[in-house]
This record gives sequence, C-alpha cells and structure tokens, in this order.
Amino acid sequence: LLETGDYADAALVFTSDSSGHSDYHRPDSASSEYGFRPKLELPCHKAILSARSPFFRNLIQRRTRSGEDHTERALHIPTRIVLDESVIPKRYARVLLHAVYLDTVDLSLILRGSGCGTSAGSLGEVEALTHTGRVRPSPLEEAMELYQIGRFLELDIVSQGCEDVILEWLTIESLPGVLRWGSQPHGSAWVHRQAKHFLREEFTQIAQSSVLHQL
Repeated sequence: LLETGDYADAALVFTSDSSGHSDYHRPDSASSEYGFRPKLELPCHKAILSARSPFFRNLIQRRTRSGEDHTERALHIPTRIVLDESVIPKRYARVLLHAVYLDTVDLSLILRGSGCGTSAGSLGEVEALTHTGRVRPSPLEEAMELYQIGRFLELDIVSQGCEDVILEWLTIESLPGVLRWGSQPHGSAWVHRQAKHFLREEFTQIAQSSVLHQL
C-alpha cells in the first residue's frame, strides 16, 4: 500500500507560504483554500493514519463531523491533509510515511536538494544546528528534529526510532550536544539518561579530551 498507493483515500500535502511568488494567483498554481501552494503530495490511507497517530485520528474525525468527509466521498476525491512546511518540513515527508506503514525510521529517505529547504526555523529547531553554521545538518541533528516532529504528530514509532538513531550516533565528541538537547523541554529525557550513563562509562577518556571543558 505504501509503495503503490492503491486504495488511497487521503493525501498528505506539504505546503509553504507562497505569498512572495509571482505565480501565487495563477489558476494553475494549485493554491489551496488555506492560501498555500502545494509542494509535495503523498497518497495514504485514513485508517492507517488514524490507527498510528492520535493527531491524525482527531483531525480526520473533525473533518468527518464537519461533513467534509461526506463531500469528498461523494466526489470520489481523497481527503487532503495539509501540513504547513514551516512546521513539518517536507524533506521528512517520506521518512514519516515510511515509519507509519513499516515501523522503521530510515533517515536515508530524507529528501535532499535545493528545493527541500533546511530545517532551520521549523518545529524542533535543534540548538546545535544554530551554532554550526552548516547549510546541511548532520544525521544526529536531523534525528533530533525528527524526534520533535514525531512528538508533535503523536507518532510514537518516529520518536522512539529517532531516540535509537541518536544513541547510535552518540560519541565522545557529540556527547555535549546530546546532553544539552536531552535536558531541554523539547528533548528526550530517556536519551538524556542514556547520555549520562555513557558519560560515566567513558569518563576516563572524556577526562583526557577537550570535550570535558564543554560539559
């Protein structure tokens, strides 16, 4: 179902504010009722989204109660679930959908390229990213941001998968950033505890490195 989109009755639409574009009012620009122009649209299934995420379940139920769902069924068109790209970057779209359907977080599915934008300024902006000055975040930073997106969308499989990825990338060099992130309200308390355990286990090496002064 994920690969083919067969029987899809919904679509995740990732949009961005296009008020600054010259073709904003063009009839072929596919502007939606929210004043956004669709940037990426992925077919999916309402039953699966509802089963995996209370966020999507509540959203779909509200549309059903408002009568929008009946109209869409009568017209045989999929339910468009619009996500603002300034909150949920579209480059994570396939990672999120893959996790919903297959229970795995695969960072290799992150969309790359100039059209996908960076994660700066979006939900879950990672503190470490703001200090590196790099255009492209590291896999560790991407996992941190994706964790926060998973929390926002109430997709436990995404958040838990990202916690595992963060610990896989945990090294003496990355330890200070992971500890700072984990101690924040938007971070993972579980990752923070594991990082402190790593600190105790590797303290002999850490004490002999420059990382000690960053802790």
